[in-house]
Amino acid sequence: MYPLPTTSKTNYKKWGGLLIRRGHFEGYSVLWAGTAVSKRIGLHNVHILKNGERYIYATRRGDKFQELGNKYATKFFGKFSLDDVPEDNRCIQSVHNVLVEVPFLPDTMYAALKTQPDRKRKRTSVEVDFDTPYPTWRNNVPRPTMKHQIAGSFGTLFADADAKQHFSIPDPFAEFMSVDAVLSSAEGTHRYNIIAGFIYHYCRANLGYARRQ
Repeated sequence: MYPLPTTSKTNYKKWGGLLIRRGHFEGYSVLWAGTAVSKRIGLHNVHILKNGERYIYATRRGDKFQELGNKYATKFFGKFSLDDVPEDNRCIQSVHNVLVEVPFLPDTMYAALKTQPDRKRKRTSVEVDFDTPYPTWRNNVPRPTMKHQIAGSFGTLFADADAKQHFSIPDPFAEFMSVDAVLSSAEGTHRYNIIAGFIYHYCRANLGYARRQ
């Protein structure tokens, strides 16, 4: 996911594409518009300036731009690894129905990531007590039970819903605006009880609903 939030449409119309005509960044245009800094600097304050093939991450106070310092660049983008960055550090974002190609990270940080040696991940070990079964029907024998078969059949259904353009799984509460609206409707209550029954008997443990003794 692109790390910078999209600014308001009003702010984008004012600053997006603006050509800077004086100061240190004369000749640059505002490719990605943020908001002016008021107190603390946040991701919403970050701008991206462009001049030809050069990109600068910057902040703005009033109409004065300043390059984003290493402290904030590390704070905002230091969590990313090379695997998170798209090819050539470029991606296309929609800003109020306008498509713009922007760098995913400041170029200096991207260059630093490319030169870092591969880190070998330290394997974590977890001690498992195999004498204590997980409290769910998945440990019941014999297998497969009907519950196993029903749960297993969902895999194909979910894959089709993800991949097929004209296939979807209906939301049983799509027409209701609140839980009260669901429970005050006969049809809503009927659907609610069916889903509650499925969760109670099939997947309550996985959702964290512990059984009361």
